[in-house]
Amino acid sequence: MDNEVTFSLSYEQLAMATTQVIEAIKKRQYQTTAAKISCVEDVIFLWSERC
Repeated sequence: MDNEVTFSLSYEQLAMATTQVIEAIKKRQYQTTAAKISCVEDVIFLWSERC
């Protein structure tokens, strides 16, 4: 049985949370630039319509 998943965040809240995650990734000093870009791409993919 398929269960519909719903979120209580507004688009603005989701965008703000995503921006905060991306900013935290950018500040990571222990990762290479390529690793940071990969993480940011994953975050964007997670919230895109392609999922």
